[in-house]
This record gives sequence, structure tokens and C-alpha cells, in this order.
Amino acid sequence: NGDVKSRKIQLQTKSGKKFFAIARLQSPTDLKGTALLSIIDKKGEDQWLYTPSNQQVRRIVSVKKAGGILGSELSLQDLNSGDIAGAELQMIRSDSKDIVVEAIPKKGTSPYQKVQTHFSPTQFVPLRTEYFQAQKLVKTVEFTDYKKVGDHLWRAQKIIVKNLKNGRGTELVLSQVKVNQDLKEEDFSVSALKD
Repeated sequence: NGDVKSRKIQLQTKSGKKFFAIARLQSPTDLKGTALLSIIDKKGEDQWLYTPSNQQVRRIVSVKKAGGILGSELSLQDLNSGDIAGAELQMIRSDSKDIVVEAIPKKGTSPYQKVQTHFSPTQFVPLRTEYFQAQKLVKTVEFTDYKKVGDHLWRAQKIIVKNLKNGRGTELVLSQVKVNQDLKEEDFSVSALKD
């Protein structure tokens, strides 16, 4: 309906055998300090929410995880490249415009039937990812404004998510992107949510 909500979030992630993410709200003022911790492994995803108003951490049950990060249309699966580990991959197109790779996740590992990612044929970075349920396109994620981070890594500075099922979208504008910060698993604990 045209309503816009603006949030400033600090996001830290770590990939390995498990995928860790902590998202902390910096603004608006009434939500500042609210934090979400997610840990994803082969068994599934665990999430905890910290609310500074009552200084409590509560575990989020699986039914409530269907939404995106802190009310956005962006899910942790969108950020976790390890989420497609074990998926059946197939290149479905490669030409001067783009390279398209299709991932068919193992049954029970993803809410999507298939995921198609379009890559730049020159820089080999993702440009657009399309998510399908029952052969119907339900969500798109576009990656733009790439910037070099560190010596040789390129990261999108803008991520635009469109949920075609509910008509909502999320636009992420990234700043101060840092990589290889030597974060430890302990930095992604329930107690770390209160920091």
C-alpha cells in the first residue's frame, strides 16, 4: 500500500560447518538494541531474539521463522550460500548476457522447489536470484552496485528483495562492509546477543 519502514541494522555473519548471523537494530530509537541470532546447520535453523525493553532473550519457534530478518523480506537463506550445499546444480544457460545456474535443494532442506541464480559472465558475481515454489516464481533478489572489498572480493552494496506472493519488498543499502574479521563462534552465542 506504499507504506515504508526504515531500519538501520548491523549484521555479522560467519560461514563454516554452520552458518551464524547476528542482526542488531541501530534505529529507530524505540527498537535500538533489539537483536536476532540465527544458527543454521544440516539439522536446521535455531533462532533467538533479544529485546532490550525487558532485557530478555527468547527462542523463536519454527512456526514463527517463516518471516524475514527482523520483519524484512530478506531471509537468512538469502545470505547463506552454504544453504545450497548438497543441492543438485545445473547450468541452464551461458552466453554473453549472463550465466544461469539452477539449484534443486534436497527434499526438506528448503522452502523452495528450485532456485535460479544469474551471474555476470565477466565478473562471475551474482546479479539476480529467483526462487520458485510449485514451478511459480515467488521471490526475487537483485544484487547491484558492486564494490571491491579487501584485496580481491566484490560485494553488492544494494540488495533488492521482492516477495511476489505478498507484494512487499526490502531494499538493503550496505555500508562499511568488512570481510575476514576473524570472528569466532563464541561471538554468535545467546549471551552475545545482549552486548
